[in-house]
Amino acid sequence: MEKVKVSPKGQIVIPKEFRDKFGIKEGEEVLVEESRKGVFIMKKEKNPVRAMVGLFEGKAKKSSLELVREIRKEWETRIQRFEKIK
Repeated sequence: MEKVKVSPKGQIVIPKEFRDKFGIKEGEEVLVEESRKGVFIMKKEKNPVRAMVGLFEGKAKKSSLELVREIRKEWETRIQRFEKIK
């Protein structure tokens, strides 16, 4: 976590380390979102789906691959049951 100061105009400087890490270039727009714990700043992506990648990283108890496998298995079971009913 980095500490930055807010200028009299309400501006902040995103530390170079973060600009480099997230590919934020001079003149690009970022998104500012209110959260329960404060303000969330995120690079504005051209593709909104890409912007969501990694958003919940470390929050889930299972990986997305595990979840996909579980859902796929559940649907295969449902399909098998349905085919038996036919």
